[in-house]
Amino acid sequence: MYNWNMAKELPPMLAGMDLKEKLMVLPDYDEDIKFKSQAERLMALNEIYNIYLPSQMSCEIYSKIYLAMLRSLQKKDTKQAVQQRNANFKGIKKQSEYTGIVGGSDSFTIIGASGIGKSSAISRAIKIATDDKIIEMENPYCKIIPALTVQTPFDCSVKSLLLEILRVVDEELDTHYFDMAVKSKATVDVLIGSVSQVCLNHIGLLVVDEIQNVVFHKNGRQLIGALTQLINLSGISICMVGVPESAEFFEEIPYLARRALGLVYDKCDYNDYFRK
Repeated sequence: MYNWNMAKELPPMLAGMDLKEKLMVLPDYDEDIKFKSQAERLMALNEIYNIYLPSQMSCEIYSKIYLAMLRSLQKKDTKQAVQQRNANFKGIKKQSEYTGIVGGSDSFTIIGASGIGKSSAISRAIKIATDDKIIEMENPYCKIIPALTVQTPFDCSVKSLLLEILRVVDEELDTHYFDMAVKSKATVDVLIGSVSQVCLNHIGLLVVDEIQNVVFHKNGRQLIGALTQLINLSGISICMVGVPESAEFFEEIPYLARRALGLVYDKCDYNDYFRK
C-alpha cells in the first residue's frame, strides 16, 4: 500500500448555517458607483450574475459530492487499489482480461428539471468541497484532482468521452496523457484501461454532465456500458447529471438501476426561497 491519507487533505465538511454562508455569494456594493458614468454603472451591473443564494438542493448536492469524493479518495490507499492498478496494466498489455477489483457502488445521479441550477449548484459545491486545490501526495509523489467535470458528447462517442477525460486531466495536472493516446491511435478497449488507470491514480470524483444525451442517441447504451466499465475498473465515484428523461433510461437497465440512485429535483416551488 502507498503511504497516503488523502481524506485529511480535503477541507472539513460543512453543514447547517456554516454551509449556507460558505455557499452564498453576494458581491460587494460600492457606494461610489452612483457617481460614475452611465457606461461604468451598466458594466457594474454585470456583478448581479455572480449572486448565488443556496437552496436546500445546493446543500444536498454539496453533501452528496463531498461524501462520494471522500469515499473515492479513501479507496486509493488500499490493497485492492494496488491490485486494480496491476490488473489494469495487464489488461492494457493484453496479458489478461480487464477485472474489476475495487468496485464502484458509490456512484450516483443528480436528476433535475432543465434550468433549475443543477450545474451551478454542482460547480459551487465542488469549489467549496475542494477549495479549488489539487491534492499532492508524497511517498510516492502523486497529484490528485478531487473532482473533475466533463460533458457527455452529443454523439455519445465512447472514444470522445475517454479522450476528453484525458484532455481535462492534462489541463489540470500539466501531463501528456491525451497526446500519447492520440499519437498511439489507441483503440477504445485500450483507452478504457488507460483512462481507468488515470482515474484511479489522479481523480477523486468524476462528474459527467448532460447525461440525457444517451437517451436520444443510438449509441447511448454503448456509452453507458463504457461508463459502467470505467466505474468497475477505476473504483472512483462517478456522478451522472441530467434531466428527468435520463432517470427513466437508467431504470430500464437492471445493472444501472443501483447506480442511478441519487438526488432528484422537480421545478422550483413558488415558496419563500423562490421569492427571496
